[in-house]
Amino acid sequence: MDRIRVMFADDHPFFRTGLRAFLSSVEDMEIIGEASSGEETVSLAISTQPDVILMDLKMPDMNGIEAIGRIMETSPHIGVSPTKRGFRTLKDKNSVK
Repeated sequence: MDRIRVMFADDHPFFRTGLRAFLSSVEDMEIIGEASSGEETVSLAISTQPDVILMDLKMPDMNGIEAIGRIMETSPHIGVSPTKRGFRTLKDKNSVK
């Protein structure tokens, strides 16, 4: 069985550390990258072509919504899912600009 190639993006190092620890324990997932900003996420996604990206929506340089749009322009086959932190930002209309 092929492993799911996962990338994640969040500007908080502690969240990335926890997510990395969790995903590393899942047998059929392979972590292929992590990013801490919107620009870094777009660049890494285009170069590594993950199966799925777990993404915070509020990040420096470029928010997650804009990053998703840029990734979809070149790589529409990549699945993107907001992280729980991302879902929280959806509730606060002022947090994603």
